[in-house]
Amino acid sequence: MQRLGGTFLPVFFLTKNNLNNFIAELTEIRESIETVGMTPTANQKYRKIKIMKDKATHYGTCQLCGSFQKLPGGVLASHGYNITWGSFVGTCHGSGRAPFEQSKAYVEAEIVKGQRILANLAPVEHPGYMVVSRMPQFLSDEDKVKKAAWEQYCDIKGSWERFIAYQVPRCAKWEPKELTPVVEEEARRDASKKSVKGIRNLARMRDLTKRELIKAVEQIEKAVCCWPALSYPTTANAHKYANLARSAGKVELADDVTNKLAAFKAAKANYDAAKSGAPVVASSL
Repeated sequence: MQRLGGTFLPVFFLTKNNLNNFIAELTEIRESIETVGMTPTANQKYRKIKIMKDKATHYGTCQLCGSFQKLPGGVLASHGYNITWGSFVGTCHGSGRAPFEQSKAYVEAEIVKGQRILANLAPVEHPGYMVVSRMPQFLSDEDKVKKAAWEQYCDIKGSWERFIAYQVPRCAKWEPKELTPVVEEEARRDASKKSVKGIRNLARMRDLTKRELIKAVEQIEKAVCCWPALSYPTTANAHKYANLARSAGKVELADDVTNKLAAFKAAKANYDAAKSGAPVVASSL
């Protein structure tokens, strides 16, 4: 038996002619299905309407972590998670809530919660450097408990202190803002990608012209004795190699280095200009 198109068929059936006929029949069936079409069920219609209704039209900032996310249905999309065994793990608690541009109620409630936890947090005595620095397998059972308690205390205290230190000034400066349209944000990201791609292309052009320049200088080294005046070719002393070759009668080699040095300087200037945001010569892109 052999498998073909989801069906087990006998081996003797799979001759060249029969196979072509079978494929032709399948093509006719597919075309008839596409022509007739399929009537969507009520559930499919509902899901399509729900997807269109919940489709994000704007971006917003998470109240807790400050990340920039889409707003399907007017609330923040799920974020901050890892996918483990096909499930979301560690989703940010700011997911499914109003963006920071419109509200700070949730983050203020979390600040109050953190302050209450820190106020009620029982202090834990430091177990000592020899306990904290050692691996658990080298500690006694009592020291293991002390180390675990100390690490848990430091983790809770440190995480809430960092959260409050970040959120209190952020909430103090809060004011309602307009949400960012999806079209505008995607256009900005596309422009950023194009800018990065252009800068990378300019960097490649700079490196290419540099290699060509060094190769041209090495040709002068082979034709003219440059030592001890010059011992190592670089972009900084390439003009000296050109002058030395011209004085030795190697005009073609000297002109080649001069032209490639000018090309390298132009490519480097365009790259530096692009990095600083200045306009770039269009011919170099």
